[in-house]
Amino acid sequence: MRTSARVRRAWGLVVCTALALGAACGDNRSAPLEPSPAPDPPAAVGDVAVAGRAVDALSGTPMAGVTIRVAGHPDVTTDEAGVFVVPGGASGLPRRPITAESPAIVARTTYVRVPDSAVHLTLIPASFDLASFDAMFRGDGRLRRWTRAPRLVVARRALTYVDNATTLTATDQAIDDIELQQLVDDLRDGLATLTGGTFTAFADVRIEEAAAGTPVQLSRTDTIFVFRADGLHGATRFDGYTRWFWNDDGEVVRAVAMLDREYDASASALARRALRIHELGHALGWRHVEGITSVMNPRSPALPTEFDRAGAVLAFARAPLNRSPDVDTPGATVNRTGGRLHSAEAP
Repeated sequence: MRTSARVRRAWGLVVCTALALGAACGDNRSAPLEPSPAPDPPAAVGDVAVAGRAVDALSGTPMAGVTIRVAGHPDVTTDEAGVFVVPGGASGLPRRPITAESPAIVARTTYVRVPDSAVHLTLIPASFDLASFDAMFRGDGRLRRWTRAPRLVVARRALTYVDNATTLTATDQAIDDIELQQLVDDLRDGLATLTGGTFTAFADVRIEEAAAGTPVQLSRTDTIFVFRADGLHGATRFDGYTRWFWNDDGEVVRAVAMLDREYDASASALARRALRIHELGHALGWRHVEGITSVMNPRSPALPTEFDRAGAVLAFARAPLNRSPDVDTPGATVNRTGGRLHSAEAP
């Protein structure tokens, strides 16, 4: 079991060392950007531009005393039930910035269509570890995540690792049925945890068995492809390595997760589970975080923690491309229920 780690740069990307075990602890689209049920519309009198309720994004508790500001309308403050009513009716612009500010929350900026009397505004509590959330979920400054459940393809045979290859050759080393099922179960459990319960299952699960000596394509659209890589640790000093890809809209659309064959075949069940879920985290778009106990900490990794679970809930309560502290792009709204690909890679 290795516990040391170092950082090096490869192809312009920050890459860390092999995972070591620390303390243990369908078409299925993602939930709406605000995943909690919409509240009953508050009673309103006269012309109303926007009305709704502000709640804690993690607990669902109403947030009182929050200043709500909609461009072109008077500021209002949420009451004890978190309810707010912005007067003024509709005028001109159908989509406007809406901000929420209070010492009890992380200031939020998003967008709202006007008029609307049933806005559900989730807010991050100020006590939440935003710095760690930024590192893990917005590691390059923007949130990038899957917007529908990915397919899972697992290779029964190990593939021979070659740096930067798009295809690898199948070996004669095969995973038996019991271990193969455990691998799928670990990944399925990790999916539910690291998507905040948004995806409780993969869109499809398929076991692929290529003939020994034949080439295997690694990258598949809408798919996370997982396999044991023969020689991965010897070539890279890593026990796991993942590449993931996203489009201009910040949607992760495919990923390739590699597990060192020797390590994944011989390490303890707990160590293998931690490694598998760590690499799945990368496949979902999540990056390394240090200074806290987390499944994504490369220096002292663990099985998923409460921080991991809470962070995943928040990540799936926000639109792709959300940035710190809590700012959405103009394409996102709180009342709504492609392009060139980019990639990253990490152990």
